Amino acid sequence: MTDVSFAAPLDLNEVPLPAAPAASPAPAANGLAIAALPLGIVGAMSGLVPLFFWFAFVAGLLGVLFGVLGRKRTKAGAPHRGLATWGLVTGIVALIMSAIGFGITMSAVRGVGNAFDKARMDTNSYTQCINSHPVEDWSAYCH
Repeated sequence: MTDVSFAAPLDLNEVPLPAAPAASPAPAANGLAIAALPLGIVGAMSGLVPLFFWFAFVAGLLGVLFGVLGRKRTKAGAPHRGLATWGLVTGIVALIMSAIGFGITMSAVRGVGNAFDKARMDTNSYTQCINSHPVEDWSAYCH
């Protein structure tokens, strides 16, 4: 029969471990630049929607603020300068659109108010006509 010999058990404390890779510094995050662009875009798109001009104003204002702060962070080495710049631009566009949307909404509200005033005046005129003529003459005088 053949003599089978086994190697001595391996002691894990004596086995050298591979060296860990050198840690590279993580790039500085610039979430403000990332947030500026969608805020500006959504604000610009909602600016002309009636009654949403206020949302466009808030989103545009935040887009401008985050764009300016994001650009300042890029000077300190943070990424996404382009996103911050476009967030700033679209935020300004959103502010302009919100001003236009405010004007459109106020014009529509004024027009509805004028229509109600005219209807009230027409009703008053018709009521005065009815009160000043006998029942038989309403169709001839009150239109």
